Amino acid sequence: MEGEEINKSLLALKECIRALGKNKAQTPFLESKLTQMSSFKEAMTQIRELEERAVEELKKIIQGPGWLELSKMTEQPEYDLETFVNKVESALDQQAKHFTALQDVNKTLRLAIQLEE
Repeated sequence: MEGEEINKSLLALKECIRALGKNKAQTPFLESKLTQMSSFKEAMTQIRELEERAVEELKKIIQGPGWLELSKMTEQPEYDLETFVNKVESALDQQAKHFTALQDVNKTLRLAIQLEE
């Protein structure tokens, strides 16, 4: 069985060399089992990295930009409304960036998963 796989890989290599020798536009290196395994490993690595990025963005969203602090600010007798509004706007902008980043990562992750199926 192992010899058969070696022969297939050698045949694929031979076809690549022939194609290069004939100056063909397309080289059949994709037929190689080694290339297929390497491509799969790279795809899995990319998916793992995307998953890690998605988790990091989600953590940033969950931890939030101090919503509790803003809530406590309103409990103060004479808090500055202008400061409060500015902080809320800033927090919302920050959250929107994280949501957009998470959405982008999730779309890319979905595409990578579909390509691997």
